Amino acid sequence: MSTSSSTSSIIPVFNGEHYHIGAVKMRFYLRSQGLWNVVMSEADPQPLGANPTIA
Repeated sequence: MSTSSSTSSIIPVFNGEHYHIGAVKMRFYLRSQGLWNVVMSEADPQPLGANPTIA
């Protein structure tokens, strides 16, 4: 089986050190994926369906 990876799809992982740097990295990552509005939204999330593991 073949796997491929791209440096543009590496998700920053917070390990507890250097929060100020990790926060910036995560914000930029979420913005690049079009997800920053989800973090900043004050709306309640939609309830999960019957089988939440299926997208």
